[in-house]
Amino acid sequence: MAFYLVLAVLALLAAPPLWAVSRGRPRLRAGLDALSLTALAGLLLLTVLPHTVMEAGVAVLPALIAGLALPSWAEHRFAHVEGRLHGAILAFAALAMVLHAGADGMALSLAGHGDGVVDSLAASVVLHRLPTGLALWWLIRPAFGQRIAWGVLVALAAVTVLGAGWGTALPLLHSPVRAYFEAAMVGMLLHVMVHPIEDHAHHALPAPLADCWGARLGTLAGLGLVAALSLVHGPGEDDGALWWTAAMVAPVLLVACVVAVALDMTERRQGGDRRMLSSLDRVAPWLLASLVMLSVLPVQDWRWLAALPAGPAVHWPALAVLLALMTVSLLHQGIRGFLHHLLPGGGHSHAHGSAAGDGHHHDHGRAPDDPDHPPHG
Repeated sequence: MAFYLVLAVLALLAAPPLWAVSRGRPRLRAGLDALSLTALAGLLLLTVLPHTVMEAGVAVLPALIAGLALPSWAEHRFAHVEGRLHGAILAFAALAMVLHAGADGMALSLAGHGDGVVDSLAASVVLHRLPTGLALWWLIRPAFGQRIAWGVLVALAAVTVLGAGWGTALPLLHSPVRAYFEAAMVGMLLHVMVHPIEDHAHHALPAPLADCWGARLGTLAGLGLVAALSLVHGPGEDDGALWWTAAMVAPVLLVACVVAVALDMTERRQGGDRRMLSSLDRVAPWLLASLVMLSVLPVQDWRWLAALPAGPAVHWPALAVLLALMTVSLLHQGIRGFLHHLLPGGGHSHAHGSAAGDGHHHDHGRAPDDPDHPPHG
Protein backbone atom coordinates (compact mmCIF):
# COMPACT_ATOMS: atom_id res chain seq x y z
CA MET A 1 0.00 0.00 0.00
CA ALA A 2 2.73 2.46 0.97
CA PHE A 3 4.34 2.28 -2.48
CA TYR A 4 1.14 3.23 -4.34
CA LEU A 5 0.26 5.86 -1.75
CA VAL A 6 3.60 7.64 -2.14
CA LEU A 7 3.30 7.53 -5.94
CA ALA A 8 -0.24 8.95 -5.77
CA VAL A 9 0.87 11.88 -3.59
CA LEU A 10 3.94 12.60 -5.76
CA ALA A 11 1.85 12.51 -8.95
CA LEU A 12 -0.59 14.96 -7.39
CA LEU A 13 2.14 17.37 -6.30
CA ALA A 14 3.84 17.32 -9.72
CA ALA A 15 1.52 20.09 -10.96
CA PRO A 16 3.35 23.16 -9.51
CA PRO A 17 6.78 22.16 -10.94
CA LEU A 18 5.20 21.52 -14.34
CA TRP A 19 3.51 24.92 -14.19
CA ALA A 20 6.90 26.50 -13.42
CA VAL A 21 8.61 24.64 -16.27
CA SER A 22 5.99 25.89 -18.73
CA ARG A 23 6.41 29.50 -17.59
CA GLY A 24 7.29 31.62 -20.61
CA ARG A 25 6.44 28.73 -22.97
CA PRO A 26 2.81 29.30 -24.06
CA ARG A 27 2.75 26.34 -26.43
CA LEU A 28 4.01 23.97 -23.73
CA ARG A 29 1.47 25.38 -21.30
CA ALA A 30 -1.31 24.94 -23.89
CA GLY A 31 -0.23 21.32 -24.32
CA LEU A 32 -0.22 20.62 -20.60
CA ASP A 33 -3.58 22.36 -20.25
CA ALA A 34 -5.07 20.20 -23.01
CA LEU A 35 -3.56 17.03 -21.53
CA SER A 36 -4.85 17.68 -18.02
CA LEU A 37 -8.36 18.81 -18.97
CA THR A 38 -8.86 16.06 -21.56
CA ALA A 39 -7.77 13.40 -19.08
CA LEU A 40 -9.87 14.92 -16.29
CA ALA A 41 -12.96 15.06 -18.53
CA GLY A 42 -12.42 11.40 -19.43
CA LEU A 43 -12.03 10.51 -15.76
CA LEU A 44 -15.22 12.35 -14.81
CA LEU A 45 -17.40 11.02 -17.64
CA LEU A 46 -16.05 7.48 -17.98
CA THR A 47 -15.13 6.62 -14.39
CA VAL A 48 -16.59 8.91 -11.70
CA LEU A 49 -20.06 9.36 -13.22
CA PRO A 50 -20.67 5.67 -14.07
CA HIS A 51 -19.53 4.62 -10.61
CA THR A 52 -21.84 7.11 -8.89
CA VAL A 53 -24.73 5.61 -10.88
CA MET A 54 -23.62 2.10 -9.92
CA GLU A 55 -23.49 3.12 -6.25
CA ALA A 56 -26.74 5.08 -5.93
CA GLY A 57 -28.67 4.36 -9.14
CA VAL A 58 -30.02 6.72 -11.80
CA ALA A 59 -31.37 8.96 -9.02
CA VAL A 60 -27.98 10.75 -9.09
CA LEU A 61 -28.62 12.04 -12.63
CA PRO A 62 -30.68 15.05 -11.44
CA ALA A 63 -27.65 16.05 -9.35
CA LEU A 64 -25.50 15.87 -12.49
CA ILE A 65 -27.99 17.99 -14.46
CA ALA A 66 -28.17 20.51 -11.61
CA GLY A 67 -24.36 20.69 -11.55
CA LEU A 68 -24.36 21.47 -15.26
CA ALA A 69 -27.35 23.81 -15.47
CA LEU A 70 -27.40 25.81 -12.22
CA PRO A 71 -23.99 27.50 -12.69
CA SER A 72 -24.94 28.76 -16.16
CA TRP A 73 -28.34 29.94 -14.91
CA ALA A 74 -26.87 31.66 -11.86
CA GLU A 75 -24.14 33.41 -13.83
CA HIS A 76 -26.71 34.66 -16.34
CA ARG A 77 -29.23 35.68 -13.65
CA PHE A 78 -26.70 37.38 -11.38
CA ALA A 79 -24.28 38.71 -13.98
CA HIS A 80 -23.10 41.54 -11.69
CA VAL A 81 -21.46 39.02 -9.36
CA GLU A 82 -20.60 36.44 -12.00
CA GLY A 83 -16.94 36.25 -11.06
CA ARG A 84 -17.77 35.50 -7.40
CA LEU A 85 -20.34 32.88 -8.38
CA HIS A 86 -17.79 31.22 -10.64
CA GLY A 87 -15.32 31.15 -7.77
CA ALA A 88 -17.92 29.56 -5.47
CA ILE A 89 -18.68 26.90 -8.10
CA LEU A 90 -14.99 26.07 -8.43
CA ALA A 91 -14.62 25.94 -4.65
CA PHE A 92 -17.52 23.46 -4.35
CA ALA A 93 -16.06 21.29 -7.11
CA ALA A 94 -12.65 21.33 -5.43
CA LEU A 95 -14.25 20.33 -2.11
CA ALA A 96 -15.98 17.41 -3.84
CA MET A 97 -12.66 16.35 -5.37
CA VAL A 98 -11.13 16.34 -1.88
CA LEU A 99 -13.95 14.06 -0.71
CA HIS A 100 -13.38 11.79 -3.72
CA ALA A 101 -9.69 11.59 -2.73
CA GLY A 102 -10.76 9.74 0.43
CA ALA A 103 -12.35 7.01 -1.71
CA ASP A 104 -9.16 6.83 -3.76
CA GLY A 105 -7.20 6.37 -0.54
CA MET A 106 -9.45 3.46 0.45
CA ALA A 107 -8.72 1.83 -2.92
CA LEU A 108 -4.98 2.27 -2.35
CA SER A 109 -5.24 0.67 1.12
CA LEU A 110 -6.25 -2.64 -0.48
CA ALA A 111 -3.21 -2.82 -2.77
CA GLY A 112 -0.03 -4.79 -2.23
CA HIS A 113 -1.57 -8.09 -1.11
CA GLY A 114 -1.05 -10.08 -4.29
CA ASP A 115 -4.48 -9.39 -5.78
CA GLY A 116 -3.89 -8.41 -9.41
CA VAL A 117 -7.27 -6.70 -9.88
CA VAL A 118 -6.84 -4.60 -6.73
CA ASP A 119 -3.29 -3.67 -7.72
CA SER A 120 -4.56 -2.61 -11.14
CA LEU A 121 -7.16 -0.41 -9.45
CA ALA A 122 -4.42 1.18 -7.32
CA ALA A 123 -2.31 1.79 -10.43
CA SER A 124 -5.27 3.54 -12.09
CA VAL A 125 -5.63 5.78 -9.02
CA VAL A 126 -1.95 6.77 -9.35
CA LEU A 127 -2.34 7.45 -13.08
CA HIS A 128 -5.37 9.69 -12.75
CA ARG A 129 -3.79 11.69 -9.92
CA LEU A 130 -1.41 13.42 -12.37
CA PRO A 131 -4.10 14.97 -14.61
CA THR A 132 -6.27 15.70 -11.57
CA GLY A 133 -3.50 17.68 -9.90
CA LEU A 134 -2.62 19.46 -13.14
CA ALA A 135 -6.21 20.39 -13.94
CA LEU A 136 -6.97 21.69 -10.44
CA TRP A 137 -3.76 23.72 -10.38
CA TRP A 138 -4.49 25.08 -13.88
CA LEU A 139 -8.00 26.12 -12.81
CA ILE A 140 -7.36 27.35 -9.26
CA ARG A 141 -3.92 28.98 -9.49
CA PRO A 142 -4.95 31.82 -11.90
CA ALA A 143 -8.22 32.40 -10.03
CA PHE A 144 -7.25 32.26 -6.34
CA GLY A 145 -3.48 32.42 -6.29
CA GLN A 146 -0.66 30.06 -5.45
CA ARG A 147 -1.35 29.63 -1.72
CA ILE A 148 -4.92 28.43 -2.16
CA ALA A 149 -3.92 26.20 -5.06
CA TRP A 150 -1.23 24.61 -2.88
CA GLY A 151 -3.76 24.27 -0.07
CA VAL A 152 -6.15 22.32 -2.32
CA LEU A 153 -3.40 19.96 -3.48
CA VAL A 154 -2.17 19.40 0.09
CA ALA A 155 -5.77 18.76 1.20
CA LEU A 156 -6.17 16.19 -1.58
CA ALA A 157 -2.96 14.48 -0.53
CA ALA A 158 -3.91 14.54 3.17
CA VAL A 159 -7.40 13.12 2.58
CA THR A 160 -5.91 10.42 0.37
CA VAL A 161 -3.62 9.38 3.23
CA LEU A 162 -6.55 9.60 5.65
CA GLY A 163 -8.69 7.41 3.39
CA ALA A 164 -5.88 4.86 3.06
CA GLY A 165 -5.35 4.62 6.78
CA TRP A 166 -8.79 5.12 8.29
CA GLY A 167 -11.24 5.18 5.37
CA THR A 168 -13.29 2.26 6.64
CA ALA A 169 -13.98 4.19 9.86
CA LEU A 170 -15.24 7.33 8.07
CA PRO A 171 -19.01 6.99 7.47
CA LEU A 172 -19.12 9.85 4.94
CA LEU A 173 -17.00 7.85 2.49
CA HIS A 174 -19.59 5.04 2.57
CA SER A 175 -22.70 7.20 2.54
CA PRO A 176 -24.94 7.31 -0.57
CA VAL A 177 -24.83 11.10 -0.17
CA ARG A 178 -21.28 11.01 -1.50
CA ALA A 179 -22.53 9.70 -4.86
CA TYR A 180 -24.94 12.64 -5.22
CA PHE A 181 -22.21 15.05 -4.17
CA GLU A 182 -19.81 13.64 -6.75
CA ALA A 183 -22.43 13.66 -9.53
CA ALA A 184 -23.01 17.38 -8.92
CA MET A 185 -19.22 17.82 -8.86
CA VAL A 186 -18.96 16.27 -12.35
CA GLY A 187 -21.40 18.83 -13.75
CA MET A 188 -19.77 21.79 -12.01
CA LEU A 189 -16.25 20.80 -13.00
CA LEU A 190 -17.31 20.47 -16.63
CA HIS A 191 -18.74 23.98 -16.44
CA VAL A 192 -15.57 25.39 -14.87
CA MET A 193 -13.37 23.57 -17.39
CA VAL A 194 -15.22 25.21 -20.29
CA HIS A 195 -15.23 28.65 -18.64
CA PRO A 196 -12.19 29.05 -16.38
CA ILE A 197 -12.22 32.15 -14.21
CA GLU A 198 -9.44 33.78 -16.20
CA ASP A 199 -11.97 34.17 -19.04
CA HIS A 200 -13.71 36.76 -16.88
CA ALA A 201 -10.48 38.74 -16.73
CA HIS A 202 -9.96 38.34 -20.51
CA HIS A 203 -6.83 36.26 -19.96
CA ALA A 204 -6.50 33.76 -22.77
CA LEU A 205 -3.91 32.57 -25.21
CA PRO A 206 -3.92 34.48 -28.49
CA ALA A 207 -5.85 32.61 -31.18
CA PRO A 208 -2.73 31.53 -33.19
CA LEU A 209 -1.29 29.88 -30.08
CA ALA A 210 -4.60 28.30 -29.14
CA ASP A 211 -4.53 26.43 -32.44
CA CYS A 212 -1.01 25.06 -32.05
CA TRP A 213 0.53 21.63 -32.29
CA GLY A 214 1.23 21.67 -28.56
CA ALA A 215 -2.47 21.72 -27.70
CA ARG A 216 -3.23 18.89 -30.12
CA LEU A 217 -0.36 16.78 -28.82
CA GLY A 218 -1.61 17.44 -25.30
CA THR A 219 -5.11 16.34 -26.30
CA LEU A 220 -3.72 13.12 -27.80
CA ALA A 221 -1.68 12.49 -24.65
CA GLY A 222 -4.79 13.06 -22.54
CA LEU A 223 -6.76 10.58 -24.63
CA GLY A 224 -3.89 8.10 -24.30
CA LEU A 225 -3.98 8.50 -20.53
CA VAL A 226 -7.74 7.89 -20.50
CA ALA A 227 -7.19 4.73 -22.57
CA ALA A 228 -4.42 3.61 -20.21
CA LEU A 229 -6.72 4.14 -17.23
CA SER A 230 -9.35 1.94 -18.88
CA LEU A 231 -6.80 -0.81 -19.53
CA VAL A 232 -4.99 -0.63 -16.19
CA HIS A 233 -8.22 -0.52 -14.20
CA GLY A 234 -8.48 -4.25 -14.72
CA PRO A 235 -11.29 -6.53 -15.84
CA GLY A 236 -13.75 -5.50 -13.13
CA GLU A 237 -17.34 -6.62 -13.58
CA ASP A 238 -18.74 -3.09 -13.50
CA ASP A 239 -16.32 -1.72 -16.08
CA GLY A 240 -16.77 -4.73 -18.35
CA ALA A 241 -20.53 -4.23 -18.23
CA LEU A 242 -20.08 -0.53 -19.02
CA TRP A 243 -18.07 -1.17 -22.18
CA TRP A 244 -20.31 -4.08 -23.20
CA THR A 245 -23.36 -1.81 -22.98
CA ALA A 246 -21.55 0.93 -24.91
CA ALA A 247 -20.84 -1.54 -27.70
CA MET A 248 -24.47 -2.70 -27.75
CA VAL A 249 -25.83 0.82 -28.33
CA ALA A 250 -22.99 1.94 -30.65
CA PRO A 251 -24.63 0.92 -33.98
CA VAL A 252 -27.77 2.91 -33.15
CA LEU A 253 -25.71 5.95 -32.20
CA LEU A 254 -23.55 5.64 -35.31
CA VAL A 255 -26.65 5.75 -37.54
CA ALA A 256 -27.94 8.70 -35.51
CA CYS A 257 -24.58 10.44 -36.01
CA VAL A 258 -24.70 10.08 -39.80
CA VAL A 259 -28.29 11.35 -39.92
CA ALA A 260 -27.57 14.29 -37.59
CA VAL A 261 -24.47 15.40 -39.54
CA ALA A 262 -26.37 15.14 -42.84
CA LEU A 263 -29.31 17.16 -41.48
CA ASP A 264 -26.98 19.80 -40.05
CA MET A 265 -25.18 20.17 -43.39
CA THR A 266 -28.51 20.33 -45.24
CA GLU A 267 -29.86 22.98 -42.89
CA ARG A 268 -26.80 25.13 -43.50
CA ARG A 269 -27.00 24.41 -47.25
CA GLN A 270 -23.28 23.96 -47.55
CA GLY A 271 -21.11 20.97 -48.28
CA GLY A 272 -17.44 20.11 -48.35
CA ASP A 273 -15.07 18.52 -45.90
CA ARG A 274 -14.76 21.64 -43.76
CA ARG A 275 -18.51 22.00 -43.33
CA MET A 276 -18.81 18.29 -42.58
CA LEU A 277 -16.18 18.66 -39.85
CA SER A 278 -18.02 21.69 -38.49
CA SER A 279 -21.24 19.66 -38.32
CA LEU A 280 -19.41 16.77 -36.68
CA ASP A 281 -18.10 19.22 -34.06
CA ARG A 282 -21.69 20.00 -33.07
CA VAL A 283 -22.87 16.38 -33.11
CA ALA A 284 -19.88 14.54 -31.56
CA PRO A 285 -20.23 15.92 -28.00
CA TRP A 286 -23.84 14.74 -27.88
CA LEU A 287 -22.71 11.34 -29.14
CA LEU A 288 -20.37 11.08 -26.17
CA ALA A 289 -23.06 12.25 -23.76
CA SER A 290 -25.55 9.73 -25.20
CA LEU A 291 -22.98 6.93 -25.09
CA VAL A 292 -22.16 7.63 -21.44
CA MET A 293 -25.77 8.06 -20.33
CA LEU A 294 -27.03 4.96 -22.15
CA SER A 295 -24.10 2.92 -20.87
CA VAL A 296 -24.76 3.68 -17.21
CA LEU A 297 -28.39 2.56 -17.38
CA PRO A 298 -29.13 -0.94 -16.06
CA VAL A 299 -27.40 -3.41 -18.37
CA GLN A 300 -30.39 -5.73 -18.61
CA ASP A 301 -32.34 -3.00 -20.40
CA TRP A 302 -30.10 -3.48 -23.44
CA ARG A 303 -29.73 -7.26 -23.52
CA TRP A 304 -32.12 -7.49 -26.48
CA LEU A 305 -29.52 -5.67 -28.61
CA ALA A 306 -27.13 -8.60 -28.25
CA ALA A 307 -29.72 -10.86 -29.89
CA LEU A 308 -29.81 -8.85 -33.14
CA PRO A 309 -28.52 -10.75 -36.22
CA ALA A 310 -25.42 -8.52 -36.61
CA GLY A 311 -23.98 -9.44 -33.22
CA PRO A 312 -20.41 -8.58 -32.14
CA ALA A 313 -19.28 -8.32 -35.78
CA VAL A 314 -21.05 -4.95 -35.93
CA HIS A 315 -21.26 -3.74 -32.33
CA TRP A 316 -17.57 -3.45 -31.52
CA PRO A 317 -16.50 -1.99 -34.92
CA ALA A 318 -19.33 0.54 -34.59
CA LEU A 319 -18.03 1.55 -31.17
CA ALA A 320 -14.52 1.93 -32.63
CA VAL A 321 -15.85 4.19 -35.42
CA LEU A 322 -17.77 6.30 -32.89
CA LEU A 323 -14.67 6.74 -30.75
CA ALA A 324 -12.64 7.67 -33.84
CA LEU A 325 -15.19 10.32 -34.91
CA MET A 326 -15.24 11.83 -31.43
CA THR A 327 -11.43 11.89 -31.39
CA VAL A 328 -11.32 13.76 -34.72
CA SER A 329 -13.76 16.35 -33.39
CA LEU A 330 -11.88 16.68 -30.11
CA LEU A 331 -8.58 17.27 -31.90
CA HIS A 332 -10.24 19.85 -34.14
CA GLN A 333 -11.97 21.99 -31.53
CA GLY A 334 -10.17 21.16 -28.28
CA ILE A 335 -11.61 19.88 -25.03
CA ARG A 336 -13.23 23.18 -24.03
CA GLY A 337 -14.81 23.66 -27.45
CA PHE A 338 -16.01 20.05 -27.33
CA LEU A 339 -17.60 20.35 -23.89
CA HIS A 340 -19.00 23.80 -24.69
CA HIS A 341 -21.81 22.24 -26.76
CA LEU A 342 -23.06 20.22 -23.79
CA LEU A 343 -23.66 23.17 -21.49
CA PRO A 344 -27.13 24.78 -21.28
CA GLY A 345 -27.61 27.56 -23.80
CA GLY A 346 -24.44 26.60 -25.64
CA GLY A 347 -22.40 27.20 -22.54
CA HIS A 348 -23.06 30.93 -21.83
CA SER A 349 -19.76 31.58 -23.53
CA HIS A 350 -17.12 33.98 -22.29
CA ALA A 351 -14.77 33.15 -25.12
CA HIS A 352 -13.08 36.03 -26.87
CA GLY A 353 -12.31 34.74 -30.29
CA SER A 354 -11.94 31.61 -32.30
CA ALA A 355 -8.97 29.96 -33.83
CA ALA A 356 -11.11 28.30 -36.44
CA GLY A 357 -13.64 30.26 -38.43
CA ASP A 358 -16.55 27.88 -38.11
CA GLY A 359 -18.88 30.30 -36.38
CA HIS A 360 -18.95 28.50 -33.03
CA HIS A 361 -16.76 28.17 -30.01
CA HIS A 362 -13.29 26.74 -30.52
CA ASP A 363 -10.38 27.09 -28.15
CA HIS A 364 -8.28 23.98 -28.77
CA GLY A 365 -7.46 23.28 -25.16
CA ARG A 366 -6.69 26.88 -24.33
CA ALA A 367 -4.44 27.33 -21.35
CA PRO A 368 -4.24 30.22 -18.91
CA ASP A 369 -1.72 32.67 -20.30
CA ASP A 370 1.65 33.19 -18.74
CA PRO A 371 1.63 36.34 -16.57
CA ASP A 372 5.03 37.29 -17.97
CA HIS A 373 3.72 37.09 -21.53
CA PRO A 374 0.33 38.84 -21.79
CA PRO A 375 -1.82 38.15 -24.83
CA HIS A 376 -1.41 40.34 -27.85
CA GLY A 377 -4.37 42.47 -28.83
